[in-house]
Amino acid sequence: MIHKENRLLAACEATSFLKPNEFLKAFSERLNKSKDETSDFPLFIDFLSQLFLHVYRKGEIKFSGLQVAFKPEYDESDREDVLFVYKNFFEECI
Repeated sequence: MIHKENRLLAACEATSFLKPNEFLKAFSERLNKSKDETSDFPLFIDFLSQLFLHVYRKGEIKFSGLQVAFKPEYDESDREDVLFVYKNFFEECI
């Protein structure tokens, strides 16, 4: 638990070095690549939602800035996995 909190504090501090549009771009890319990590790391979405909300609360970004992106080689199953990640992310934020 302490390790998780330390990582979150470090990640939140690192966001201060990014412009809001840079953060959103990097965050969207991370979510779009997250379909495999969520099954391996159950707290992954929780961590990402806390990081996102940290920046969101400052009023610098909006949820609408996140964009779902499917790689050309993704099949229907891959697309469903990415949408599942976004759904879980938004639910965790709420």
